[in-house]
Amino acid sequence: MNNKLSRQGGNITEMLIVILIIGVISFLGYKFFLRFDLTAKKQYTISKATKDVLQSLDDPVDVEVFMSKDLPPQVVTMAAEVRNKLDEYVRYGNGKIKVHYTDPGDDEKVKERAASLGVQELQLQVIEKGSQLTVKKIFFGLSMNFVDKSEPIPQIVAPTTMEYDLTSRLVKFSMGEKPKIGFFKGPLVIGQQGQGNEPQYNGLTQLLGGADALYELVNIDAQTDKKLPDGLKAVIIAGAFGMSDTMKYSLD
Repeated sequence: MNNKLSRQGGNITEMLIVILIIGVISFLGYKFFLRFDLTAKKQYTISKATKDVLQSLDDPVDVEVFMSKDLPPQVVTMAAEVRNKLDEYVRYGNGKIKVHYTDPGDDEKVKERAASLGVQELQLQVIEKGSQLTVKKIFFGLSMNFVDKSEPIPQIVAPTTMEYDLTSRLVKFSMGEKPKIGFFKGPLVIGQQGQGNEPQYNGLTQLLGGADALYELVNIDAQTDKKLPDGLKAVIIAGAFGMSDTMKYSLD
């Protein structure tokens, strides 16, 4: 009888120890959240630059992800990667990044709200059973809301570009105004002067000064402008034949 009671007492003690250990692990996991990224390209690990931006946030940013629950197979894996990436932003955001997920489903009011925030319903081709090709409508985008500003990512194309898309918008939120860059546009060689076939630099101007870009481009004509505009943070000289001495002095 004594042996039986002793064994029962031992079992209870072991159970209490296990429960205590689980409780301690749960507490430590809550206090010191840590996740190991074992992927070869560290696709879930955000860069130091992004961490610095997150640390510098003064006001909270609300991220609403419009994501359909019934996603096609080619998007399911990407959706999991997106969640992991956003978890990293929440982790390093010191409580300033709030993420929540919305499935518009068949709710037309939610669909209209998503559209008003810049997130549109997508149409994807899906191969159903029997090799039939059908079109499926889904939501797979997000809106970032900061004080009185809002920036959408209408369609999440790939997790590999998502960090740039998110962090560049966070930088825009924290800016009072876009930095100005002076841009000398003109021919690349002397023989092109006045021939009407000067390059337009469309890719560069869109990258730096487009609607979603971080800078304001100020075009400068090397032959007619006499000095640099005020307030420039940088200057790009892509073509500047015929620059006046006063402009050279201003540039110096």
